[in-house]
Amino acid sequence: MPVTTLDSDLQKAAAAKIFAQRDRLLRERSGLREEQLKLSTRDREIERELAECQAAANFFGIVFDPLENDPEIIELRDRIRMYRSRAEDFRTRGSAAESSSWLRRAVEFEERLRSLTDQKLAEFGQKSLALASAELGADEPAPARQAKVKDAVLNRLREIAPIGERSLPLRQYIERAHSLHVHEKTVGMTLYRLSQEGIVHRKGQTWFYGPQAEQMFPAVPENPSAGALGSTHETEVGKEKA
Repeated sequence: MPVTTLDSDLQKAAAAKIFAQRDRLLRERSGLREEQLKLSTRDREIERELAECQAAANFFGIVFDPLENDPEIIELRDRIRMYRSRAEDFRTRGSAAESSSWLRRAVEFEERLRSLTDQKLAEFGQKSLALASAELGADEPAPARQAKVKDAVLNRLREIAPIGERSLPLRQYIERAHSLHVHEKTVGMTLYRLSQEGIVHRKGQTWFYGPQAEQMFPAVPENPSAGALGSTHETEVGKEKA
């Protein structure tokens, strides 16, 4: 039953609470509309940037959307469009229950589409990375490939020792003997790492198996007093000769 006494304390308290709630909701809606405008503006910018990316990909012959012609993705997208279309038809006819039913189906298939898209894009990315690694000869993220190149380098230098080999002929030999495409910098970096471990060494531009001679046979530290003029050793030798 409405309160009829306008100046009652109850009415004043209720009005204050209602107006406070109203003002808060209006401020929130205003903020949401501002955010919506920003999102809408950014969405148009992204669409334009995506179109530019698509054009650049087409120019260089790059696959921009790897799932564009995927039959499973196409089927799911067609189903979603059909379900949403039917939901809209029933909504305009005034059948809210039927509209909600078709809309639930659309949402269900949209979730399937997201899951399948994520899975396929992840698989596509892994395949692309593997192909790029094989093409460029990247050491990472392919530790098995790095070990293979390292073993091939060591085996080649070991079998031609004590003769050495330069980095380029080494790479060419590995590619020919092991049917392995190796990036031009991979062998050089592998040799450098091996030299840091003392397994190979270099003279000029030629690499040799084994550590450097001074590492194998360290020089005897010089004795500053040995052989010096007036040293005890020289004095004793002089006495013997005398």
